[in-house]
Amino acid sequence: MKIKPEEMHYYGVVAGISEKIRLVEQIDMMTKSDPQRKVSVGQCVLAMMLNGMGLTMSKPLYLVEEFFRTKPIWLLIGKGIKAEDLNDDTLGRALDEIADYGSAKMFSTIALAAAALYKVDTKFFHGDTSNVQVYGDYEDGGNLITFGYPKQGRSDLKQYILSLITAYDGAIPLFAGAVRGNASDTKHFKELIKLVEENIKNSTDDHYFVLDSAAYSEENLKTLNKVFLITRVPERISAARELKESYVSLDRLHGDEDNKFAEVCSIYGGIPQRWIVVYSRIAHNKAKKTIAALVKKENEELQKTVKKFSKKLFSCPIDAKNAVAELSKQCQFHKITIVQTIETNKHTSAGRPLKNKPEGTFYRIELAIEELTGQNKKQATLDGMFVLATTQLNSDKLPTNEVLPRYKGQSGNAENRFNLFKNSSCIASKVYLKNEKRIEALVMVLCLCLLIYALAESKLRKTLAAEKRTVPNQIGKPIQNPTMRWVFQMLEGVILLTIETGTQVYQEISNLRMTMRYVLEILGKECMSKYLLQSSG
Repeated sequence: MKIKPEEMHYYGVVAGISEKIRLVEQIDMMTKSDPQRKVSVGQCVLAMMLNGMGLTMSKPLYLVEEFFRTKPIWLLIGKGIKAEDLNDDTLGRALDEIADYGSAKMFSTIALAAAALYKVDTKFFHGDTSNVQVYGDYEDGGNLITFGYPKQGRSDLKQYILSLITAYDGAIPLFAGAVRGNASDTKHFKELIKLVEENIKNSTDDHYFVLDSAAYSEENLKTLNKVFLITRVPERISAARELKESYVSLDRLHGDEDNKFAEVCSIYGGIPQRWIVVYSRIAHNKAKKTIAALVKKENEELQKTVKKFSKKLFSCPIDAKNAVAELSKQCQFHKITIVQTIETNKHTSAGRPLKNKPEGTFYRIELAIEELTGQNKKQATLDGMFVLATTQLNSDKLPTNEVLPRYKGQSGNAENRFNLFKNSSCIASKVYLKNEKRIEALVMVLCLCLLIYALAESKLRKTLAAEKRTVPNQIGKPIQNPTMRWVFQMLEGVILLTIETGTQVYQEISNLRMTMRYVLEILGKECMSKYLLQSSG
């Protein structure tokens, strides 16, 4: 008897979802991949996804071949393919063909088709950008890799910008691409708006684009045609600051204890809009703590400064008052007042004073520090407020109380996917390529990893909620919202055994627990088949 073990782990889920959305077939059709080719472009992409969508650091292309030596390639990618067929030359040429077709166009085509297959609600889009810093000696003057604003504080590293648009429903990535590392968010959002509108031009439904405050500009507002915008009005716009000031007493706001709001009509950039001033209790409490800490720090510094001032001599009371006025300008949370001015005499020359020489007259001041309690409370309230804007003027289609939840959903959508993309323990985070076109194509492959991850996670969570069932989390507690990363971890250790006994050969899956069988059943027959399970449906 011969037994050959091969690692299945979570790779069957990735391959199964890819099969369900016909990922390989779509890519081959777009790139017109030669049917006589041993490994098609689509199969190369799937191989790179299986390698890149790992729980350990991803590997360079030249190590993909080694990665697949312990995997059942025939089951995951296709029959007749061997590990040595997945070499870096084959994968590199596949990236070139993807780049020639258009990486962003290819991703959006696949993602939108997958969203339709999974019945994802695409009424609300969430868009954002994030820096991805790279290591290596990249030349200046490229179209992608360059120095930009380093959000991670590494000004010595070059970067590119990952642009991502997700659906509010399940945070499913729908549009993605790599942008030059020093691109302006405001200008890039204009391009995103055009991209979204191009893809929904035949839709009869209302669609909303939820963007960060960087998107709020006259130019972007004038770009809108088919899609409605929901965004935050930046504080640099005086009208937004004035609106917050007018509602700072909170007595004209309505809502619950956590969020209160009021709506006004506004015109900015010549575009009529609805502005919603929002008060957040959570943001207010956070602002109070922040201001309290700043008040304490400033008070401690002022105590030291005042002590020094009490020993300082001024030639006249006016000089003393001017010095106090300059000190007061530096105070943000306190007021400095003069308690009294004390006249004193002192010899101005060195050595022993002469009997007949008069002493000089100087002035010392005693100061008091007073916290601007009312001003600080008001500032905490203002910091707990912000202004949202929407170009949807019909409140029946988008009620005022729905604008805030839609906007707040942005932080849990695109940003969470960014974290997965840049986290080396889940999605590949390092670039091992020099050619910028290949880098763009590789980014598309990694965004396909995000798509598979999001589709599986959304499907699992929705089904668990609908069937009122749970799966255990890391500490054994039953939950209905597991992350796919946790599911992947639970599938670690699943092995495919190929057993030969004489002339007979058969396969068997080992270490697959009942919980995981149920999860695979939810994910669909394509995933089940990868683990040699029969679907009951």
